[in-house]
This record gives sequence, structure tokens and C-alpha cells, in this order.
Amino acid sequence: MKSLYKYNKVYMASLLAVLSLTACEDYTEHNFGTDEELFRPSQVTVQNITLSDANYADVANNAENIAMAAEAGLEEQLKAVATNKFFTGDITASDYIKPILKNLVGTAQYYAMTSGSVINVTFNQEKEMPAYLESLKSISNITLEGTFTPTTLKENLSNAISDKLPNAQKGDVALVNIQYSEVELPVASEDDKIQYPCYMKVTGAFPGAGSYLLVPKGLDVAVQYNPGKTYGYPYGVEIERGEEGIIKVTENSEDACFTINKYEDGWSLNNGEGNYLYMKGTYNSFNYIEELGELEDDQYAAFTITPNEDGTYDIVNTGTSKVFLWGTSYNSAGAYLDKKGTEGYLSIELYRLFKEAPKKALRKAINKLGYNKSVLYTFNGTKWSEFTASGVTVEPIDPSVYVSLGKTSISNPDYTLPIYLTSTFPYAEKDKTVVLIYNNGKSIVATEYSFDGLNWNKTTQVEKGTVTYTLDEDGWAAKADYLNQALTALNSTDPAAIHDAYGWNIEHVGSIGELTYVWSATTSYGLKASAYANSTRYVTDAWAISPIMNFKKAKNPILSFEEAQKYAGEVLADYLQVWVSTDYTPANGQAAAHWTNVTDKLEGERSDGSTWNFFPITLDLSAYAGQSSVAVAFRYVSNETYAATWEFKNIVCKEKE
Repeated sequence: MKSLYKYNKVYMASLLAVLSLTACEDYTEHNFGTDEELFRPSQVTVQNITLSDANYADVANNAENIAMAAEAGLEEQLKAVATNKFFTGDITASDYIKPILKNLVGTAQYYAMTSGSVINVTFNQEKEMPAYLESLKSISNITLEGTFTPTTLKENLSNAISDKLPNAQKGDVALVNIQYSEVELPVASEDDKIQYPCYMKVTGAFPGAGSYLLVPKGLDVAVQYNPGKTYGYPYGVEIERGEEGIIKVTENSEDACFTINKYEDGWSLNNGEGNYLYMKGTYNSFNYIEELGELEDDQYAAFTITPNEDGTYDIVNTGTSKVFLWGTSYNSAGAYLDKKGTEGYLSIELYRLFKEAPKKALRKAINKLGYNKSVLYTFNGTKWSEFTASGVTVEPIDPSVYVSLGKTSISNPDYTLPIYLTSTFPYAEKDKTVVLIYNNGKSIVATEYSFDGLNWNKTTQVEKGTVTYTLDEDGWAAKADYLNQALTALNSTDPAAIHDAYGWNIEHVGSIGELTYVWSATTSYGLKASAYANSTRYVTDAWAISPIMNFKKAKNPILSFEEAQKYAGEVLADYLQVWVSTDYTPANGQAAAHWTNVTDKLEGERSDGSTWNFFPITLDLSAYAGQSSVAVAFRYVSNETYAATWEFKNIVCKEKE
């Protein structure tokens, strides 16, 4: 009986549980619907994400993106995103970020989001660069044989480049490496078998100023100064002896040639770079200095030159009384006391330049790289000519710079190039712009720098952009705003701070009198302009210019903003204006751009100045669709009669809905 009771008890408990569960389910369905119909709370979230370096590789390697780029013929441009870490006008963030959204947000977060959720993705966007920099994105690198002079450079270089690049297209650019002499090379007749330059032995009294070789007696070498050094014991370069006492130097002739001129109670000796030799202290070596006026009290650059019976000359430093000799055990030259004529030291013979040669011969860089000068040329479809750009200096870096670095390329340009610019342009004026052309080890590149009065700063290639994605029933959709700024995050009267915060540029046409600013940033009223101060209305013409917008793929861009004003006078359009430009660049400024006054195209009721209420205004910019560089300017004009206060905020530019 006990077991039967126990069984019945378990059975009844199970039956009651089933009945209870069934009743519960019926009750739920009746009152709330089926499981699929149950109410679920909406999980609308906002995510803010900034792309990391690795994310750009994710974009480039995403299968969906690769297929999309292939269909548009943009495979190489997509690959470049991984390396460059920025988007371009062709590979746009709004198109190519979407396929990796799930990875960015994270699987759990992504599936938790419901319709209405928002993801704001901040990314690097390639900045619209000046046209001349666009043309320098691909530069050929060639080296030409032969020596060019100012005349042959002008007459022959175009044809020589064409021979090297026979398939050049209009607009192509080439960095051309050449051997160059700043003076014309002498031309020998067919009968003249003497190779330039050549020198003839001097005997008897020293003949005076001129260009000379200093040759140790009995050796087939000429003394060669130490190129690239400021001191040392000069070593030798081989000479070739000819008939009738004539010799020539086959290599490094510029390093072996010394210029002798009258100086004080003797003569000065200049090396191949034009620097003066001098001696100091107890040292037997020589030093080199650019200007004699820089000599200190214990430094002596004067030499006496006296002939000897054996055809040599005593070249004696007047300050130290040391004589110029060649040390055979050291294979170098120095100046010594009491060693003249002793074993191991040779006196000097003089050979004077006999046939004229280039007064400034090719630089030492030729010996290592095969050329000494680099020039930048462009092809106009018919001939090659020097590449120039208005308002900027185009500076190809010469081979001597690479030689001084001991390299054939510049591997750390961000460190090296500002130093180079400081050295090359020591008296640069503020806002000077220079484009450097150099070898970075992989290719020839162009980098633009500008001088702010203290430092050289590289032109930024990228700027920050944000694309907003919203989730709806069809999935993620990009909200393509060209500009979206509340302009209420900053209190400042500093134009630089306004630019850093918003990307807007403040510029003045002419003076603003005793005012220190016209435009200011406020957290309450957005950007604000006023030329009224100290009970005085000042004459001003002040521009607040928007960040540049890319309308390359735009169809119907619409600009909207809110404005408030007082004290502007009856004809508002005379003082508070809106202008548009398609060629404005901050580097060149407002005056260099072309502007169109679109004030009469503003739509909406503008303030009559009776209140400080903000009024919504719109402007149709569809006329500028397809333009890649569009800027909108708010122009504030005042005079002694009218000096308004003008405020605007919540500026948005997007496609017309």
C-alpha cells in the first residue's frame, strides 16, 4: 500500500505540473500573443568608433570591398588604403566601411542593436591637394650621360629626356639627374690633342696669382685637399705626364686645383671649393675657412712662395714659419719646422693651369653617384621644360645631400627635410611654401612644406572625417553629410583655435582698425561677428570660411544653418553675405581664390534685427555638384554707420531628401 501510495503521489504531482504549465501557456498566448508576438524592448544605441591602422587593412582585404573595387576598376586604389591608411575620393568611407561594420561593433553589440541605432565612424580622409601636387604623384627618375652647361641645358636637355622617355604623355614629370657645370666647357679643336684641364711646370720666380697643381717632387701625384672636411692632411690624386712639362689630372681635378691670390705680405691658397687654407697652434695639418675675416688671432692664412734651385718652391706659412712638404711615409701633405730636405719629406713643384677649364668643375658627388645635379622637368606634349608652380618654390634635392648623409635616399624625411629647409632657406619669410622632390628609397616623391616664421611644417595630407550609419529595416545606411557642425563647442577669439576646433579659417581683407578680432567662437551663439567696440563702429571686411567639401559624387547638396543678427541696417545683403568658391585653399588664402556671391540665393526668412531669435536658412548648392573642392564663406562687412552682430550655428550640408 505504501508503494502504491508513493506512486500515485508522484503521478499526481507530475500531472498537476503539466496542467499548471499548460494553463500558463494558454494564459500567456491569450493575453500577450505567441512567442514571436511577444513585446521586446527596443535597444537603440549610439556607438562612436575611430578606425585604427589595422582597420584600414581590414577594409582593403574585405571580400565584398574587393569585388566592389574590381567592378569599378579600383583594385589598386583599394590596396593602397591598407598602406596609406586613409580614404580617397574614389575609395570612399561611406561605401567601403559598411562591409566591416559587424567587426567594428562586435558581434554581441551588433546583434543587440535595433532599428534607429547609430554608429559614428571617424576616419582619415585624403585632403584635396593643390593641382600641382596632384601632378607630382608619379615622377619618373632618369640619369643622363654627358656634362651639361647653362647653354646645353637649355638647348639639349629636352631632346635628351625624350630619347630616354620616348613614350611620354602630356603632363608626365621626370626627375632628371645630370652632370652639370655652371660655366661653359672649353671646346678644343680637332687638332688640339691636349685634354682639358692641363698644367705646365713653373720655374724661376713665382709668376703670381693663378690656378696651380702642387706636385711633390718626383711623384706622379698632385696634392688634393680633403673634400667635405674642414681640416686635415691633404692626400694625393694621380696625374698623367705629357710632353714639354705638361701634366693633367684625369680624376677629381677640381679637388687638386689650388687658386693662389695676393694676400697681406704673401699669398693665400684656396682649395677647389673656394675655401682658404690656414694654420693654427702647433698643428702641422691645414684647416679650411670660407672668409678670411673669420680668422682668429692665432690663425694664419698667408704664405710666402720662394723658388729653389732644384725647381721646387718653399711654400711657408708666415704665422707658423712651417713649410709645405709631402710626407712619403704618410702619403699626405703637411707643413713642418726643420724638416725641409730631410729623408721622407719631399718639396713641392708648381704647375700652372695652361689650358682653361671650367672654373667651377663638377662636384665630388659625381664620383659616387655619377651626377651632381637634379632638375625637375615636365612634358607638355611636345617638349620637356622645367617644372614650376605659381607661388611655391620647387626644390629637387641635389645628390650632394645624399652624399653628406652617406646614403642614396632619405629614409627619415620627417626629421631630415626640416633641417635641410632651415639650412637651404635661412632667410625664409613667413608663409613661404617649398615643395621638396627626393628619393625615399622606393620612389621619387614630392612633399610640401610651409614656414610659419619659426618652423617648417609639412602640409597635412589627410584630415579627419566622420560617416554616420543608421540601422533600419533594410540594414545599415550611411548618412552622407558633407558638413555637420553645431559650432557650439568652443569659446575663443583666436582664429587658430577656431580652425583647430572646427576647420574654419578666419581671414580679413584690409585692416580691422583697433580691434583684435571680428569673428569669435561661442558656446551659446555659434560663430559670431561684430565690429562694434568702445562705442565705435569699425570698418572691416572679415570672412569665416568653411572646411572644404568634396561634391565629386554629390547630386543635390543643400546647405542649412541658423542665423541671428542685429544692427545690420535695412539692406541686409550689403553687410551679411554668403559666398562660394571652388578653388579656395587655406595656404593661398581668400584673395587667391575665385568667389561667387550667393546671398540672393538664400532661402528662408532672414532676421529683421528686431530680436535675437535664430532663423533657419537654406542654400541650394546643386550647381556645384561634381566639384571636389567647395568652400562656403560667411562674409561680414561693416562701416562707420553699420556694424552688426551676426551669429550662425547648426550648419549642415547634405544631399536633398
